[in-house]
Amino acid sequence: MAAMKKIVTWLSVSLIVLSTLACQLTSNLPNLFNLEPTQVPTAKPVSVPTLTNNQPLISGSPDLINLQDTLTSIYQRVSPAVVYILIVSETGGASGSGFVISASGDVVTNYHVVEGATQIEVDFNNGFKTRAEVIGTDLDSDIAVLRVQELPEDIIPLSFGNSDAVQPGQVVVAIGNPFGLTGTMTLGIVSAKGRTLDSLRTSDGANYFTAGDIIQTDAAINPGNSGGPLLDSAGRLIGINTAIYSPSGASAGIGFAVPVDTVNRVVPQLIKGGKYIRPALGIEVD
Repeated sequence: MAAMKKIVTWLSVSLIVLSTLACQLTSNLPNLFNLEPTQVPTAKPVSVPTLTNNQPLISGSPDLINLQDTLTSIYQRVSPAVVYILIVSETGGASGSGFVISASGDVVTNYHVVEGATQIEVDFNNGFKTRAEVIGTDLDSDIAVLRVQELPEDIIPLSFGNSDAVQPGQVVVAIGNPFGLTGTMTLGIVSAKGRTLDSLRTSDGANYFTAGDIIQTDAAINPGNSGGPLLDSAGRLIGINTAIYSPSGASAGIGFAVPVDTVNRVVPQLIKGGKYIRPALGIEVD
């Protein structure tokens, strides 16, 4: 009995000591974490940005936003002067692209777009349609000039750049009507300069003449883009989209454009006299 009383007494004392320590620990808990009760951190509110109607959804570097604004501006300014050309010929119909170069209604396109045409319709992106006639062609450069019967109001002819100053790596834009999808814009770079293509003219021996100084681009060009403009980053004409290299018949990232410096030489003569006369040096052997 004496032993039992000692154990009970020891347990009672131990419980009193533990209770006292627990109370002290609880009262000093904030100090253990070096925090006063008023220093407990609170969550900060998250600021959610709101977009106005005019604010672009794109976010990123200023250069990316500037490029977007530049491309949008080019399209808005140039696309009204880019036309959809539909032809009727004895062998059927075809279509392509072209662009207005004067307030007189002169439209430039590829010769192969209007080759053999008996009727030509020119459609503008605002829905205006009119007839046109061919006033000049050049097979070597694959250029034709049409004259439309009427121009819609507020059409601004394309401004011309300088293809001699064009360099590989330069950003370019193509606008045209691939597969009849009117007003299509594609983006790329100048891939190379100084390419050579066979012209549409042959010698008496059935050998093709060639067209030089052709611009190569990776901007997507497909059937229906022929005759449309290739533009620099200022929206100036630097070439006429004329051909692609493609095993499948669709864009493989290799397109070709007649340089604007050739257009500057050829088109005025086509407007004036219907053809371009080239100087030639020949050798005749008896």
